[in-house]
Amino acid sequence: IAAAHCRVRKDSVRVVEALVTASPEFFKDKSRSEIKAYFEYALKFLEGKQRPDTFLSAVVHMDEKTPHLHLCFVPLTPDGRLSAKEIIGNRKNLVKWQDEFWQHMVKQYPELERGESASQTGREHIPPRLFKEMTQLTKQKEQLDALLVGINPFNGKSRAAEISKVLDSYIPAVSKMRTEL
Repeated sequence: IAAAHCRVRKDSVRVVEALVTASPEFFKDKSRSEIKAYFEYALKFLEGKQRPDTFLSAVVHMDEKTPHLHLCFVPLTPDGRLSAKEIIGNRKNLVKWQDEFWQHMVKQYPELERGESASQTGREHIPPRLFKEMTQLTKQKEQLDALLVGINPFNGKSRAAEISKVLDSYIPAVSKMRTEL
């Protein structure tokens, strides 16, 4: 920003983060080199939308269920102004970016399907904190299901104790989640 001699206001967007991924099924049988090639191809699209010299970082995360790329860039216009609004635009322009990204990606990966737009489905973004809490609740429910399925006369007492222990945290967490939602 300083090198470009940009005028910066108090409310200026200084960094934009883009997230690139696909469904877990898409990555299921892919090798590390195939995953790397996927993200390199995705990066070509992003380089067409934003000057690569404005990229601060492009990091692929392999530590979660689905590989994903975080790209951070400074929203500099071709004439050197700081303007995320001009680069990204409004919601309609962002959907256009996503459509163009999908069109780019299916040239190399025809099996990819375009995700449904929130404007079409009416769904709202779930904050990451709530998503993680919901994921934890789902794991606890699966744990309860497994404990209940395996109950028999020989392990009933110990299973009941395990179930009770899980329920001690599960029930308040469900109640809290209901309140938050």
